Amino acid sequence: MPADRAERLRRKFAEFDVEVARLEAAGVVFGPYAEAMDGGRQDDPVVESDPAGCCSCRTASRG
Repeated sequence: MPADRAERLRRKFAEFDVEVARLEAAGVVFGPYAEAMDGGRQDDPVVESDPAGCCSCRTASRG
């Protein structure tokens, strides 16, 4: 029985090794692709909120 269990575990570990290798290869391919697709793109500018609130809302509420 222990030999059967050991063989099943070896097979399972081999499956894990294959999956890890597949994911690593995907990362090697996807990394440069993602950088190429994002090349030259700038982040959206940060918009600071007005601490007093919206101008039109404040004006309207003041009468």
